[in-house]
Amino acid sequence: MTLRITGPDGSTAEAVSEAESVIVGSGAQAAVKIQDPRVSNLHVMLKVDKDGSVTAIDLGSEGGTEVRGQRLVLPTALNPGDVLMVGGSRVEVLFGATRPERPLPAGARVAGPVFQGPVATPPAPPRGMQLQTQTRADLPKLVPTPPPMRRCPRRWATAWSGWPLPV
Repeated sequence: MTLRITGPDGSTAEAVSEAESVIVGSGAQAAVKIQDPRVSNLHVMLKVDKDGSVTAIDLGSEGGTEVRGQRLVLPTALNPGDVLMVGGSRVEVLFGATRPERPLPAGARVAGPVFQGPVATPPAPPRGMQLQTQTRADLPKLVPTPPPMRRCPRRWATAWSGWPLPV
């Protein structure tokens, strides 16, 4: 997979990766770093599936990620050559037949080596919480799971007369 990145100032860079997933962001843990104040530390994950297709997953970024003019809310399959808007930067995702075989134009910078480590997976929700997505264009939220209903002991289920009787 090749990423052609155009920054908000017009500067260009290219990153090439053979990893199963690539995290794009501005932080130290991002495999592909974009120097843009509107890009979150861990902004978007690009995951290469077994069939060679690529899926974009927004990692809860503040500014969001757009593809084909729509904000990413759910994981979205990309077409070769799709452009992601990440903050004020443009990221063209090339894979499959669109992957370039020619060198970059003069003056373009190539990003350093892309981290080839293990695939990043989002952490599981805390115990007692479940991930619930809403229909509006909002990020997934953690919602507490209601506690299980207790059954009333059988002795409490007996009929109660209005007045206590002396024993």
